[in-house]
Amino acid sequence: MELVEKETLWVKLNGYEVKKPYNRLAKELEVLLYLSVVPTEVVKIIHDRVTRAFHVETVVFHSSSLAFWSTIRDMWHNEEDYLVVDISGEITEISLVRGGKLIETASIPLGKNFFVRKIASRLKISLHEAFSLFNLYITEKGSEDAMRQVKEILTELKKEWLDRFQEALDALNEGLFLPTRMFLITDSFFTQWFLDIIKKADPSRGSLSTESFFITPVDDRAFEEAIHLGDALRKDPFLFMETVFVEKMFQLEE
Repeated sequence: MELVEKETLWVKLNGYEVKKPYNRLAKELEVLLYLSVVPTEVVKIIHDRVTRAFHVETVVFHSSSLAFWSTIRDMWHNEEDYLVVDISGEITEISLVRGGKLIETASIPLGKNFFVRKIASRLKISLHEAFSLFNLYITEKGSEDAMRQVKEILTELKKEWLDRFQEALDALNEGLFLPTRMFLITDSFFTQWFLDIIKKADPSRGSLSTESFFITPVDDRAFEEAIHLGDALRKDPFLFMETVFVEKMFQLEE
């Protein structure tokens, strides 16, 4: 394994958060560190492919959870306690933020591609065909017979995904409560579909909270003021988040 990130998110001296703790006296020290590790072989593969294509001297690695939390914190700076749900191709990652600080993350190995692979397996078709059927089902443009088959499959899969998602939430609630504020990041095309599933999750299970989730999609509309693209261009929320984060990293280095 290789350490790719070691960030100090905050430092408290005698119970108070300070920006510059060096050369200061204190009886109590509390530090929140963010560490991430990746298999060395994965780092080597990505490094080799990037340097082969772009001929750069240095390749810097960052985790998506740190990048997404940092961007959301800057854009919604009044929010203190919330969840960040990142549904990408292979996994769903949930980050818990308390007091504006990234505290913990949990993930389940069921992302968008989980549904595509299951459709392909059940109907004995290619992944490309399964993805097309998935899109047609969401947009309600497919034939009645095909959509009936896809609906039967997805009804079962949605329950499986929601059960695993709920288990991850339960592991994060620490027996007290979960923030009911949530930011959802996924492909814009699937945002509403996943929104409808997540709304069925119960934030009060195993906690003291009785509220429902209030979910904000982090899509291209959230970045309209920061990045201006033509209407004809595909707007990728993941690329937007990464672009804002990288720009911030360059500003900090300067």
